[in-house]
Amino acid sequence: MINETYIDSFSDLPASTVTNTPETWQSSGDIQGYVNISGFRDELVIGNTTYIHGKPDPIIQDDAGHGTLRSRIVKDFRVHCYWCSFDYLSKHLDVFQSGNQTIARLNVTLVWHETVEGSGRSTTIYHSDTASFEDKTNTPETYPDIAQVPVNIIEYPDFNKVAIVANVTENSTHASQLTVEYNNDSISYYLDSYRVDQNQRGIYYVNEIKTGYWTPLNENLSRFQDVVILNVNVSEFDIKKLKVYISNIYESVPLTNYNISVVQENPEHVVFDPVLFVVIGALTVFSAGSIFLVKRAFKWR
Repeated sequence: MINETYIDSFSDLPASTVTNTPETWQSSGDIQGYVNISGFRDELVIGNTTYIHGKPDPIIQDDAGHGTLRSRIVKDFRVHCYWCSFDYLSKHLDVFQSGNQTIARLNVTLVWHETVEGSGRSTTIYHSDTASFEDKTNTPETYPDIAQVPVNIIEYPDFNKVAIVANVTENSTHASQLTVEYNNDSISYYLDSYRVDQNQRGIYYVNEIKTGYWTPLNENLSRFQDVVILNVNVSEFDIKKLKVYISNIYESVPLTNYNISVVQENPEHVVFDPVLFVVIGALTVFSAGSIFLVKRAFKWR
């Protein structure tokens, strides 16, 4: 697809321009109208499933009017009503859920009158007509809220490094992005990206695309495979400058459960923790030392 657009938040979604074809209009007596559910706000499509977050918010177009008014007194209904006058037309839109469907119903009331002349006098007769127009569609699934995961902050005095580990998977957290910030620098990992698409009625939505990439490194943050390394002296590490959060197209959540550990050069004296030994293996790339790599214990995905 040429000129693809990707966004990180629904706030960046382009404004939709909805079009209605003449076929959408319907007639009921002298009343004409239509109601269309053109889509839902903040729609996310993953594979063959459509999601929303929170209460369904359908995007609805509706309108109503009247055709040529015909006399209810003159028996030949092919004759136009030359003494008919339109008074007012009122609309009331009801939107409700029924099972797994969203239903929009437009109720219309048309009030008009006609004047009849005879025997040297005229009489005004009022009419009140009603009609209903309805559209329905399947309600999208509800996308889950982001779930918290712990963040392991591991200090290595012998290497003068600090490692940040957060085991983020889409299935466990419902997140698509991990971001680590320190001292105004940041690095992010994207499990998924969100491409902007448009349905047949002109409503924009996003399509989740599997990716898996890191943003470029910077002065304060580097990484080894899936481990983020803070390029600061352990003695100068300030946890108040550290922010770790995960996000998706709907929300961004700071991770607040920090587990802080200090690992010396001899790992046999450290209580076994697979994540710690993963990072030990990573740090041997940055500094020489007698560190024994046990195994790689986790992956982002």
